[in-house]
Amino acid sequence: MMNQDLLTIGQVAKQVNVRTSTLRFYEKEGLLQPNGRSDSGYRLYHPDAVQKIHLIQRAQRLGFSLAGIRPLLQAWETGKLDDEAVLKTAENR
Repeated sequence: MMNQDLLTIGQVAKQVNVRTSTLRFYEKEGLLQPNGRSDSGYRLYHPDAVQKIHLIQRAQRLGFSLAGIRPLLQAWETGKLDDEAVLKTAENR
């Protein structure tokens, strides 16, 4: 993937309506990883990161801790989880 196809941390933050510090926190917690860096050092993300952040936000609203969100993200990334499964998991907690 070419760098011009990637989004800067600011572009992603604007799309999901959070501060860039939130995205850096997600990175520190192992929930979100940038796909690279720009020549000037900005974190760059694949456009799919927006969906991943929406999943993190939805899981947080449902009461999941960050530690509880990690396995959900792993399942989602492997195609074994969708929004309906997140809701069912939350209801079963």
